[in-house]
This record gives sequence, structure tokens and C-alpha cells, in this order.
Amino acid sequence: QNLPSHAFYYTGKKVFLQEPVRPLQCGKVSIIMEVKKQRKVRGKMIETLKAGQLEIQVSTLGAELQSVKGADGFEYLWQGDPAYWTGRSPILFPIIGGLPEETYTWNGKAYHMGSHGFARKSEFVLSKRTADCLEFKLSDNENTRSQYPFAFDFFVIYTIKENTLSEEFRVVNKSDCVMPFSVGGHRAFNC
Repeated sequence: QNLPSHAFYYTGKKVFLQEPVRPLQCGKVSIIMEVKKQRKVRGKMIETLKAGQLEIQVSTLGAELQSVKGADGFEYLWQGDPAYWTGRSPILFPIIGGLPEETYTWNGKAYHMGSHGFARKSEFVLSKRTADCLEFKLSDNENTRSQYPFAFDFFVIYTIKENTLSEEFRVVNKSDCVMPFSVGGHRAFNC
């Protein structure tokens, strides 16, 4: 099932969020890209992509944006502060919010899942890189199935076009039954 994209629009020193936006595909575009190798920061693997007028850094842990910088070097993404909130841009899947007593029942069996699901605490793989796009993938595994009894692929796709960063979520149900889910983002910006 394809879900709507969300786009960040950068103008000067402000970032605007517009949603929904028609989904963008990771295709070939003639944009000069600076490829930086994967690096480890505070125990997290970070992928960096510079295209158009933006540079982003994305952690493979949760496929979470760690940085969004404009051509002038201004950091648009909240960098976390333990006094307020350490998050930056966590992705919420397969639920948004919490469950009563962190428990739900599916087909007569009880499952336990923490607030906002497991994606933000899961290790994604970089499944595709192009001149203007990073695509991350989380597939079901033993840990996810202990909380959510479905076979799936969950993709998070970041695409840069000029001064616009778009974020697309794509969920593929590989189960032979209906797979209920919610997906969303919890972004924070510098003002």
C-alpha cells in the first residue's frame, strides 16, 4: 500500500512542511551529488547525501533524519536536547501513539508493543542510493514478529530536488491477510 509523501520546502532560513504531496520516485536526475561514505556517530551508522541546495544525514537506526542543512550551512533540524527532547525526527510504525498497557490482541493472541511502534528503534538497511535519493528498508524479523505478527517491507525514502526534501513512506504487506498499521513522522525543527 502506498502512502502519501510529506515534503519539506526550504526558503531562506525557514522550512515549510506540506502534506500530502504526490509520491516521488527515486529516479535518475542530473543533479551534482557529493557522496560521503557511511560513518559511525555515537554508535549509529550515518548516511550523507548532498544534492541541489541541501545536505541531509540519515541514521540507519530508525531511518531517522539527523541533519538537514541548507547551502548556507544553516541546520534546520532540531539537534536534540536532553533538557527537552532528545529526538530529532523519529519515524512511527506500525502504530502512532500508545496502546492500553502496551498490549493488543490479534486473532486471539496478545502482543506487546511500546509507544509509537518499533521502527524508530530498528536497524534499517540502505536499499538504494541515487544522485538525489536515499531509500531505507526494514523487513519483518523475529523481533518485529514478536510484537506485530505480519510479514512486511517498510521503506523510507528521502529525495532532494533543488531546495526541497521529500520523505516518502511505502509499506508492502507480504502477509496473506489484512495488515493494519499506522505510519507517521515526529519531526522537530530549529526556529
